Amino acid sequence: MFDLEKAIAAWRHPYTFAKAFSARDIDEMERHLRDQVEELVQAGASPESAFRQAVAEMGPLDAATREYGKVWWRKVRHRGAVSHEARAMYAMARNDVRLAYRNLWRDRVPSAINILGLSIALGCCITVYVFLATWYSLDSFHAQGERLLLAQHVVERNGQSEIWGSMPMPLGPALEADIPQVERAVRINRAGVSIRRGDELFDEAVTFVDIGFFDALSFPLASGTPEALRDPSAVLLSEPMARRLFGEADPVGETLAMTFDRRVRRTVTVAGVLQPFPANNGFRFDMLMGFDTQYDLGLAERDDWRTQTSGLFVLARTAGDAASIAEQMNRYLPVQHAANSEWPIQSFGFDTFTAPSSDAFRIRGRISEPADPALTVLLVLIAAFMLALSVFNYINITLGSAARRLKEIALRKVIGGNRRQLIAQFMTENVLLCLMALAIGIALSRLAMVPLFNATFVLNLDLRFWEHLGFWAFLVGLLAFVGIASGAYPALYIASFEPVAIFRGRQRLADNAWFTRACLTFQFVLAFITVIMGVVLTLNSRYLIRQDWGYDPSHTLVFELEDISQYQPFRDALAQHAGVLSVGGAAEHIGRTPGRAELRRPDGETTPVLRYDVDSAYVQTLGLRLREGRLFDPGRTGEAGRAVVVNDRFVRAMGWANPLGQTVRLDTTVYAVVGVVEDFSFFLLAEPQPAALVASPATAFPYLTVRVRDDALAGVEAYAETVWKRLYPESTISKYRQATVFDDTYQQYNSVTQTFNYIAGLALLIACMGLFGLASQNIARRMKEISIRKVVGASLGRLTILINRRFLVQLAVAAGIATALCILGINLLLGVVRESVPIAHMPLTPLPFLVAYALVLGTTALAIGSQWHKIAGANPADVLRGDG
Repeated sequence: MFDLEKAIAAWRHPYTFAKAFSARDIDEMERHLRDQVEELVQAGASPESAFRQAVAEMGPLDAATREYGKVWWRKVRHRGAVSHEARAMYAMARNDVRLAYRNLWRDRVPSAINILGLSIALGCCITVYVFLATWYSLDSFHAQGERLLLAQHVVERNGQSEIWGSMPMPLGPALEADIPQVERAVRINRAGVSIRRGDELFDEAVTFVDIGFFDALSFPLASGTPEALRDPSAVLLSEPMARRLFGEADPVGETLAMTFDRRVRRTVTVAGVLQPFPANNGFRFDMLMGFDTQYDLGLAERDDWRTQTSGLFVLARTAGDAASIAEQMNRYLPVQHAANSEWPIQSFGFDTFTAPSSDAFRIRGRISEPADPALTVLLVLIAAFMLALSVFNYINITLGSAARRLKEIALRKVIGGNRRQLIAQFMTENVLLCLMALAIGIALSRLAMVPLFNATFVLNLDLRFWEHLGFWAFLVGLLAFVGIASGAYPALYIASFEPVAIFRGRQRLADNAWFTRACLTFQFVLAFITVIMGVVLTLNSRYLIRQDWGYDPSHTLVFELEDISQYQPFRDALAQHAGVLSVGGAAEHIGRTPGRAELRRPDGETTPVLRYDVDSAYVQTLGLRLREGRLFDPGRTGEAGRAVVVNDRFVRAMGWANPLGQTVRLDTTVYAVVGVVEDFSFFLLAEPQPAALVASPATAFPYLTVRVRDDALAGVEAYAETVWKRLYPESTISKYRQATVFDDTYQQYNSVTQTFNYIAGLALLIACMGLFGLASQNIARRMKEISIRKVVGASLGRLTILINRRFLVQLAVAAGIATALCILGINLLLGVVRESVPIAHMPLTPLPFLVAYALVLGTTALAIGSQWHKIAGANPADVLRGDG
């Protein structure tokens, strides 16, 4: 029997829980409802149908809540209850937070998985942000940055324009004297130097600068004055170099024995120390000396337009003078062309030093490396990959755990909770979880990721986030993005459940929906990609160290001499040892310091080639394998400075069928080819390149190479140290085995590889944590089915495969997609890189993919197999009775 009063009371009840309605609003709505029912009854409708029609015409609760919510604050202000409502809202928010914490604690395992996954991803994002923020603000700390210009020039080579950062030696003083818009012109030039400090020998670089250096650039001195640049016997040290040489002691006034260019010795006095450089300093140096000191040392000529300095800073009088100064610099082009016809500069230009242009990374030899968009994109993609993994992981686990909260959702809706309130509750839980993850992510970034980054790259990061407002803004934006991206879909979906469907057991969860499957598949696509790339880098590392160098380095010793005057006495003494087979000298040593030369091809174009100026015994001493012709003959005195031995790639570059007797032009000198050797490695990470070994007329060299008998390596090393101490007791010998010449490069490559492997491991960990959570929830929902199958005799292995079959299919699909993307990506990347850098890389074979599959599938098998104990330990009787 229909009771109108009970029906109206039941209709009214949910409205009392919605804050958009006051008691007066509900009374007014009830009166309107009663009027509608009465009119319909008078028209002949039954009380029940009249009531249902009247309720339908008034609309659902959600629609009424939206309409009344538009004027809710106005009514609150009218009643003067703003403070009361604010306290009520605060109490509700506090209650939501408390409830969110309880729910997170109740579902500890899924919550821990989500927090750990998000914290790893957020830590990666924070580290990438700090790196990019530092990189894109390089050198921005200079006080006169808007007027500080960095000069550059354009040359035409092989039909293409190239931009270089080096500048003609006399250009700086000429600009100050001739162009009124130039306030300061500061030349920068670098040279190698050996420093003797007690028994230690340091191979460093000294930077020669003009006297106006400290006027143009903001590098404050901790001690000393800029006037030290006028003293050719004075040197200014950076703070790290001062600490390296003198420890905690005050270095000012101390002397250093320095050998410039391995031939000029001087004793200099430390006149000052610079303050520590900012973290975003891109123009790094360790020692400063006056520019004119080069002339006193005989390292440069004052008016040599042929020689170029490392760089030129120009401090303009106003920020807009760059174009005018560049135009006026054209007056110096004829002078430069006359001095160096092989390098005719087409034009001069400038780039703002503290805010370089977007294509500044294309400038060759720029003294401060600008941001490279390719590396930026790579790092952003890595951070995005990790974030996408964790977000999809969160969505999957949240949707999977919704089964345990169905009754809670239904009860809250029955007692008057609306969809908006449920969404707010779920989003509160999500934000609380994201806050926890963000705090852990900051700690991970500061304690682990940033130190790892600093150990791998040259740019040192400083994660002092409390000092930068931009960092806090980034964190807020990151938190908002992650909170919405990870929580919006689960909250909207779960809040849409209907109580009737839940109580009747008809609510279909999203564990079988396409969206969840797509999320998990995408997770493992990303995981497979990172693992495949990590395996490729690791296997390539082994390939690089095992590749044929073009000679056998195992029986060769190399000595780097502090002064070339040491060459003759030391060579003669070593040659007397019975274990020494041959001794050779070189100005540039293979594997250490290649020279560069311009090769003129038959078609008139020029090609850069490697150049090594060596003595007549160097090639056979190193053991380069002769292909045809002969090596240099010590008895042929006339071939010094005229003969050259080339490698196979040189021959191919020239297109020769018969290279012997051919003449080649390297820079401005013509040489005759007397022999051809096999290609050899000049750098671990690069493929062999066209190379020429030139018979040098010099009699002393900075590199002395010794080939010894198979069993005499240790004995010759000990003998060499004894001879060195006898000849040069005031200095320390510098030597290494040729087999170790690439060790430093190999370690740096391995550092990058290990860093990427860490990223791959974290990506795989996040994906497997999500799979573990989903597998656990999947088993929990299907325990009755599992119990029935156990009763009818199904084995544990069969049950495990059956229950997780969908996951295995998704893994297979993810592996296929990732494989295709990796093959395309690697080939595309190698093609682009090899256009500018002759990078060495192993052939792309199925091996790295198979290893990656084994790693991913093995890890996921552990994640899924760890749930066996639930299946094995389940008692079918207890489960079917509802006790399990």
